Amino acid sequence: METLSPRFTVGWLILTPGALFALVEAQEDPKSFICRHLKGDWGDVDPALWAANQYAVRHGERLLSVYHTRHGRTLWVMTEASRYATTILLPQEHPEGKESA
Repeated sequence: METLSPRFTVGWLILTPGALFALVEAQEDPKSFICRHLKGDWGDVDPALWAANQYAVRHGERLLSVYHTRHGRTLWVMTEASRYATTILLPQEHPEGKESA
């Protein structure tokens, strides 16, 4: 079993309907994406967002990771600045969503 050294807390875990569909469709476990997020593997983000996430971990700001299911659907994993909740969602399910972060 892999040892997890979380860099921050995730609070409540929330899956939107679209993310749940994408995970079921790809037969993937949301825990694998949460584990990557907790370790600071931000996935497919540009260098500016990677640096912003590194800063956010230390200063309590919102975190955003971008991953892809086996079927190519884009998932966002977003932890609120308060660390109260972490949500797995499709980009189009977020008011500011777009296909690439």
